[in-house]
Amino acid sequence: MMLSLENNTSAQISWTVLALDKQTTLKLREINPGNIEIIDFSDFQDLDLLALVGTRPWREICWTSAACLLKYCIEKYLNFEFVGYIDADCYFLGDVQHMLNEIPGNKNIAIHEHRFSPDRAMWLERSGRFNVGVVVGRPGSEYLDCINLWRLQVLDFCGVDLERGMCGDQTYLNDWPVRYGGLYIFEDIGIGVAPWNLNNYRVKSRRGQILVDEMPIIFFHFHGLEIRNIGWVMSIYVPAAGYSLEQSDIAPLYKSYAHNLLLLSESIYLRNAQLKIGNDWSWLIRNLYRRRLSFACKRVLRSKSTRIPRISF
Repeated sequence: MMLSLENNTSAQISWTVLALDKQTTLKLREINPGNIEIIDFSDFQDLDLLALVGTRPWREICWTSAACLLKYCIEKYLNFEFVGYIDADCYFLGDVQHMLNEIPGNKNIAIHEHRFSPDRAMWLERSGRFNVGVVVGRPGSEYLDCINLWRLQVLDFCGVDLERGMCGDQTYLNDWPVRYGGLYIFEDIGIGVAPWNLNNYRVKSRRGQILVDEMPIIFFHFHGLEIRNIGWVMSIYVPAAGYSLEQSDIAPLYKSYAHNLLLLSESIYLRNAQLKIGNDWSWLIRNLYRRRLSFACKRVLRSKSTRIPRISF
């Protein structure tokens, strides 16, 4: 995610990463290029968050962490033009500056809708109108008040309760349009393309660029990607487990993403036992039966580096 954003923008990016395990902390500190603040979870200053460990499932701790980390970043980077949060499974194909340029000058908070396709319409009530893949804003009192309240809400409850219409951290965003006059909802359909909305669009590839209804994708949210590695040579993956995608032209995007994950895993020697195919033969057999498997092999990555607006994520 971080490389995809940096390789597609001229903006000056500063990163803050809350590492949720020791292996991630050590590896990031080893390869840190200098523009990343790495916080080990056990050292995070939010004691209310740390106190929840052991009282709720780990996935809920992860969901709760987003608002807590964003509050920390807003308070630290008050002199930056924008401060935001990005889910780790988002991948940028366009310039984040394009997103930021869309935000009117009188708006302080920006979020994007799920835009569920008709085959996922029932998800609106249980998953919420908005997705927290990217939440961004201008540091100031309204943005900080918004995130402070969000943090208190997720500290209180951050689980899934369909009867109450609660889904982690994101259903709290449903009332933001009423609560905050400075809220902006992104209109560009290339912002937040994901398996849950892909069937809304006509997808095509043109000169190596994937378009949705003739609009370039700014970032894609790879929810539901399941991947297993065979050594450092090949990955086997299910592009979007749990979804029925009707668009064949999106396949090159998934293949490119799986390639990049494989290469990065090798380049930083990240040996995650959970991704080894030998540890999950039932996964292989199940998806072979359903004919959902795709393959990615190692290839050379090319990248560019440029920089300049100051932004923190």
